[in-house]
Amino acid sequence: MKNPHHSERNNIILKAIIEDFTFKGRPVSSISLAEMFDLSPASIRHVMQELEQTEYITQPHPSAGRVPTDKGYRVYIDSLMEEEPLPEGEKDNIVQEYEQSSELEEMMQNTTRLLSAFSRYVGVNLLPQREKVYLEGFSNLLEQPDFDDIGLVRKIFRIYEDKELLSEILKEHLKDEKISVTIGAENQHQEFYECSLITASYKIEDEPAGAIGVIGPKRMFYPHVISVVRFIADTIGKFLTIRR
Repeated sequence: MKNPHHSERNNIILKAIIEDFTFKGRPVSSISLAEMFDLSPASIRHVMQELEQTEYITQPHPSAGRVPTDKGYRVYIDSLMEEEPLPEGEKDNIVQEYEQSSELEEMMQNTTRLLSAFSRYVGVNLLPQREKVYLEGFSNLLEQPDFDDIGLVRKIFRIYEDKELLSEILKEHLKDEKISVTIGAENQHQEFYECSLITASYKIEDEPAGAIGVIGPKRMFYPHVISVVRFIADTIGKFLTIRR
């Protein structure tokens, strides 16, 4: 690293902390970061202290490394993250599923299944005309180390059971023109404080018809999941328009 501007350096380190934590699921140390960059562990620790003072990262235990805060994730998603293009093979598989869906109900069920399968979290789909919420993938969350705490699992299960709450939340995103990412305490409901929600609306002939989303831990791979949600929203809208 060649002496980048102070704020640029901090952003580079913040991005590295978030991506390392996403992949490994454990607090990130200054030593592990020093191995990535041409900086000493002392220099990394100084940057980490600055990031901690500005509340972008936090230290869960005195002897542990650092983990991102909701504020840190927000900066990452808004300005540091590079969205990962969805592989053509995954796109083809998704389109093929919709081509084989003959009924609306089957298409709605396939949508949540595809969201869950390609994100590896919980897929959710709202069809307002029927006042119906489709869900799939709760077991995916149970496999995440982020949800080892039984009290947290109970909260997540309440989300899964409360279709009215999910319907209310998704309705808020029906008219969103872009992908919406809500992180942790940005959610209005405490049950979601340890989760992130990525949503997008889908349209029939340019009119909002429904909303889909993925519920997962805050430590999710946003570049990929955002691409999954975006592509599935675009695809279901196209097929619903064709079959209207």
